[in-house]
Amino acid sequence: MPVREALRELEAEGLVTIAPHRGAVVTRLTAEDLQDIYDIRTNLEELTTRLAVPHMDEAILAGLTECVQEMADHFDDEMTYTKLNHQFHLMRPLHN
Repeated sequence: MPVREALRELEAEGLVTIAPHRGAVVTRLTAEDLQDIYDIRTNLEELTTRLAVPHMDEAILAGLTECVQEMADHFDDEMTYTKLNHQFHLMRPLHN
């Protein structure tokens, strides 16, 4: 039941299409949909960065800086870049 409920929720959000006796299919996103998603993500990442930075200590800032430099050095290596990007987003500020 939880899978069916999840699929119904995804269908209500327009993310999947459910065809009777055929199953669920992921809805194709248009170029405009993708642009909207990236615009929203950009704004959310900017806001979360602005909120997080005041809570970061020097060690976190140094780690983030090093990670960004490594990402720049490995921009053409998708596997390494993706791992570094994941590592970057897993770093957490200390709570004051």
